[in-house]
Amino acid sequence: MNEIVRHQPVQEIDIEEIKRVAMMMVCSDFFQVGKDQTQAVAQIGVKILAGREMGYGAFASVQGIHVIQGKPTVSANLMAAAVKAHPRYNYKVIEMTDDKVSIQFYEDGQPSGVSEFTKSDATLAGLTVKDIWKKFPRNMLFSRALSNGVRWFAPDVFNGNTMYTPDEVDADVTIDMATGEVIATGKQQLTQVEKKVPVQIVEKKEAEKKEEKQPVSPYPAEWKTPADAQAWAVSNKHCINEFEAKASFKNSLKEVTGQDKSLDSNQLSAVLKNFYDKHMARKSELKEAA
Repeated sequence: MNEIVRHQPVQEIDIEEIKRVAMMMVCSDFFQVGKDQTQAVAQIGVKILAGREMGYGAFASVQGIHVIQGKPTVSANLMAAAVKAHPRYNYKVIEMTDDKVSIQFYEDGQPSGVSEFTKSDATLAGLTVKDIWKKFPRNMLFSRALSNGVRWFAPDVFNGNTMYTPDEVDADVTIDMATGEVIATGKQQLTQVEKKVPVQIVEKKEAEKKEEKQPVSPYPAEWKTPADAQAWAVSNKHCINEFEAKASFKNSLKEVTGQDKSLDSNQLSAVLKNFYDKHMARKSELKEAA
């Protein structure tokens, strides 16, 4: 399994070669593609491009990399293989139940940290109501524990790219648990539902979603609690989801107070400002890089 991952510098892109490979894959009829062949070639080509930047071959990229809401995601299987194949990193599952998965990470043979994800974490994030979490709790807990651990303890596995598993970007994603392949995103599933629901109801639901996603007032206008700051980060796309926003706020809390367990009301303003300043600085960095 490890031989599918190659850690090497990004090579010069040969677009014509990628187009030829993508066309061959589309014509093979081994992959689920739409009727628009031109779009299918482009989508597979983008997967190959994304995979090449992370050191993956074409076939592994098409199977394990999925672009959801404009963000590249990597299946848990491929992410695990990347860690195992890296010359500096490794991991070992130390506990795996339907309630908790704990993974010990290693760097240069030495323990570097433990990443765990529990049923309580999943419930807090609103994940356990999803059908896939009910059917495959251990698989999903492993996926979250692994991806968090990679970001925390092996950040250069993907050449500096921050990677997520598909369900972190779209909690309604449908995944084949045998292969890790994304079968459908939440948006694609909605399309199927819309065919069976009157247009007026669909339009009403879409309007409600737009209303719910209105950006939260920025700091310091109306922030009163940590939840206000976290909602702002998610609604303005500084964080991918509520779980990441909470982790980011905890980092700000630790930077300001030296601990991440409790928050004194006298320190709230300083922690909120630290949280806001960090995310705005990061936004500026991304704009400059673009």
